Amino acid sequence: MPSVVHLQETPTEIIIAVTGPPSSASSYIPCTAQKVTLVGHVQLNDPVGGRRIVGNTE
Repeated sequence: MPSVVHLQETPTEIIIAVTGPPSSASSYIPCTAQKVTLVGHVQLNDPVGGRRIVGNTE
């Protein structure tokens, strides 16, 4: 379940990672891939300009 948004800004990219604990239901059923869509806002230090917005791949 998403609970925390991590934001990292570099001169060329804005990297956004959403983390959180597994749902309580996952202990009873096999892990399956699910698409979760969230809408939220984060405050950037500078305007986006030409930077790419990417998700964290770790």
